[in-house]
Amino acid sequence: MIKTGWPITKKERNILLSISFALVIYLTGCGGGGGSPSASDDSNDDDPPLPATWTGNQVLQLTSGGLLTPRIQAFQEDEDQMGLLYFEDAQSGGGEYDLKKIVFQSAGAQAGAVMVDEHIVTIDNCKTLATARNVNGDYIVAYQGGEVKDCGGEEQADAMFSMESNGTWEEYTGAIGEVERNPVFHDGLAGGDMSLVNDSSGNIHLCFQFYYEGCDTMNANYPDLNYVKKRAGDPSAYVAEEQVEGNTYYTGGGIQNNVGHHCKMILDQDENPVIFYYAELPGGLKGLRMARKINNVWVKSWVESGIEVGAIACARDENGNLGVAYYVVNYEDPSTNEVSPACLRYAQNSLSQFTTWTCRMVDDTTLCGKFPSLAFNPSGQPGIAYFEEETYSGYSLQNLKLAIYNGQSWGLETAASTGNIGYYNNLWFGEDDTPFISTYSESEKKIYLFHKS
Repeated sequence: MIKTGWPITKKERNILLSISFALVIYLTGCGGGGGSPSASDDSNDDDPPLPATWTGNQVLQLTSGGLLTPRIQAFQEDEDQMGLLYFEDAQSGGGEYDLKKIVFQSAGAQAGAVMVDEHIVTIDNCKTLATARNVNGDYIVAYQGGEVKDCGGEEQADAMFSMESNGTWEEYTGAIGEVERNPVFHDGLAGGDMSLVNDSSGNIHLCFQFYYEGCDTMNANYPDLNYVKKRAGDPSAYVAEEQVEGNTYYTGGGIQNNVGHHCKMILDQDENPVIFYYAELPGGLKGLRMARKINNVWVKSWVESGIEVGAIACARDENGNLGVAYYVVNYEDPSTNEVSPACLRYAQNSLSQFTTWTCRMVDDTTLCGKFPSLAFNPSGQPGIAYFEEETYSGYSLQNLKLAIYNGQSWGLETAASTGNIGYYNNLWFGEDDTPFISTYSESEKKIYLFHKS
């Protein structure tokens, strides 16, 4: 529905004209003077196929006291099962949160049944959650936990991870936020936004934001992006934290770099870590940034500059090409100078080419693009699940949407529109190109699984 209050934007005026034109065509062809209404009854051969529909099933009702940010991550276990990792208000109360895992029967005779229900850890925040699976199918989860730091607001402030093995979970320290210049306080806040991947040898790659050095409040406004690699055989062994990009106070190499927001990491075809993130650098430079580790050196470049990024999702196709979907705030079209308050964009590179990116607009028809999830279908084309917020005139939509590229343009459709739905999306495709989306209804506090039929 379009809100018809005045004034309306140029885009909505065009939409209204399109609807009016379509209505005229419809009335002309269906009882407005053309043809017999029973002509198509003689044969069904020319009837158009029925449009595909979306089916949604409730997976889980979450327990929420109002401050919960569930940060749901979903994985396809097999054709009939789905794994979920998420935060929920702790049963013990006290403002804490339980990190949990369930395996849900998504199809078959036992559809709807919870097959596995495990508690991983209880922590004092639900600020971040990163997940991966190893070659054996076991889960690894990263979060902000560990020790409470000085000047840390009485909050756990280490980058921690837990590993699953035969149904049990063991916790390890990923990083403590090593301080380079303070002789009294030796660690800071290692947390913020995180991302986690597991390579074919079982090594754990973890990137995270480092927010302050020993009560240095200025660094809280200028976080670094750091990285560690934990060896598969000894995940508890100490590993030095590497700075991907940030502030080098000790050597004077640069300050007031604000980096690492919404970071998402993936491995390239040679299993080198690649991190996409939002960065604001001195001199007004800002945008979607990429860092790739080659021969122990982090090589950094812009994917698209001059934009403000609010969310990121990335994936790799079967040919090794990387794609990244990103939610942009106040995007100004360089060709028309029109500004979109919120839109969804997509960039893709060619194999072994990490300096040139093809950037495309996916959806700027409404204010949309939060909670993106990117996946490639069996045909090799990218699909993005995302949240649609409102029209340009302020009419609330709150829908779950899906965009699929066909090689020339993006096809857009609404997968769900009941309630405030489309948060924490996770998209994957079946072998027959059927899209599946795990999503969260903020209004109902429920997790749903949608598929197209």
